[in-house]
Amino acid sequence: MRRDKSRVTAWEGLRVVHPNAAGLDIGSEEIWAAVPPDRMAEPARKFGTFTPDLQALAASVIGR
Repeated sequence: MRRDKSRVTAWEGLRVVHPNAAGLDIGSEEIWAAVPPDRMAEPARKFGTFTPDLQALAASVIGR
């Protein structure tokens, strides 16, 4: 059975839906937070999942 080759389109990046939102990747042992590169010197950071880590995450992303 022959499969037709699918079209490969050029990568255009992701569309910004909410420019003031952070992206979060939440795992069982760590949380990665990402903001636009023009917002912070370190746009992607890793945090733990315990209360002090979550407070640091909130302070970092909110900017307090």
